[in-house]
Amino acid sequence: MRRYQGGGSSLPVDLRRLSPVDAARLVEVALTLAASGVVVVARRGPFLVIHPRRRSPRALAVALRQAFADLGPTYVKLGQLIASSPGPFPEVLSDEFRGLLDQCPAEAPGRVRALVQRELGVPLDEVFKHFDEPRSLLPPSPRCTAPSSTAAGRSP
Repeated sequence: MRRYQGGGSSLPVDLRRLSPVDAARLVEVALTLAASGVVVVARRGPFLVIHPRRRSPRALAVALRQAFADLGPTYVKLGQLIASSPGPFPEVLSDEFRGLLDQCPAEAPGRVRALVQRELGVPLDEVFKHFDEPRSLLPPSPRCTAPSSTAAGRSP
């Protein structure tokens, strides 16, 4: 890691070295962490400079849990791993992340459909016989989606 001229513990990232998709995701993650109060983000020419904020361990854990919930299913899963594996992680972090085990809103149905379709590269009706939307009758589950089955009738 090269230090930016400003020194300190800042992390400079040269956006020119990333693909447009990776650069966009990095900016999204950095801005979400900034909105949660975890880091301060600045743009210096082609560099995105990320600097951690000084916070108490408890305040940092709360801010990280909120950021993970806002960043979506992959980060929620990572948070669930942290919550269910307290040994390798600080107790304050694993305790706070337990909220991601059962107190996380369902992902927006349109976002789920778009993500699955984009990842598969084909329309959903070509792969799935049905692709249910989350319903309020389903039990609460972190970033849950309703069951689906493939066009062949199997659960994926």
